[in-house]
Amino acid sequence: MRHAILIHAHRFPEQFGRLCSAIRHPDFDIYANIDAKSDIETFRREAPTVQFVSKRTNIKWGHWSQVKATIDSLKEIVGSGKDYGYVLFISGQDYPICPLDEMEETLRQRYRQEFIGSSSCVITDRKQYRHLEMRYTKRWVHFKNKYLAILPNMVLRLLPDQKQYYPLYKGSQWWNLTLECVRYIIAFCEANPHIVQSYRHSLCPDEIFFQSMLHASPFKERLVNHIFRYIDWSDGPTSPKTLDSSDYEAIVNSGAWFARKVDMQKDSRLLDMLDKNIASKPSKPKIFNQPICR
Repeated sequence: MRHAILIHAHRFPEQFGRLCSAIRHPDFDIYANIDAKSDIETFRREAPTVQFVSKRTNIKWGHWSQVKATIDSLKEIVGSGKDYGYVLFISGQDYPICPLDEMEETLRQRYRQEFIGSSSCVITDRKQYRHLEMRYTKRWVHFKNKYLAILPNMVLRLLPDQKQYYPLYKGSQWWNLTLECVRYIIAFCEANPHIVQSYRHSLCPDEIFFQSMLHASPFKERLVNHIFRYIDWSDGPTSPKTLDSSDYEAIVNSGAWFARKVDMQKDSRLLDMLDKNIASKPSKPKIFNQPICR
């Protein structure tokens, strides 16, 4: 079974090249979407054999542009005509923890399961409701690097003319989905422009768009709340900790496939340690034993 790895990156071309080298494998094709603000040629020089997504977007944090870039990337992967089993979506600051043989074996054994982190946004108290209301019932505009809420939005509603609430699910924007599921996502977006439109002015739609769509889809029973990433949120809720060599033991014992996030300029020793661990490690599927919170 052949798979695609999709990388979204906006900085650190040298680290991007090292990541692409670390995940090079005969059963995986690599696609990369580089933020339109970045010089793509610096990335091409580091990884000349990678397939670069042609339709690029100027991506802003918390903005619909993050979802748009993902959809554009998925369309290009589907448009390749290759019959992939899965699409693994990672960032340019991820790094592999285990051999790709191990990933492929797990995907083959658990084929047709969709690995996407998600938790129900059930409104259980006023504080949580206010948080959801702030992000998804207001229209946000990006002005001078700030976000301003100006008008009511409709994300919490299934259709513009209905009063029932759309069930929201929240999770990480990084996931592993079958190509069948990816095709469904593209078809859903094309068939439901009114729902897509309602997300365009919400805040952080990348954390709920795919999760909520799939929980209301025929793929609902196939969803598994694991993404096989080691992520440390101890530095706060807005951004994960940048991992370093002191995190090595926790990373390699997690059973995850990728560590997020790493910075080669701050600690290249961690990447050296992970490379050495992969080179000496037998290919053996492991069960991810750390709960996904986001």
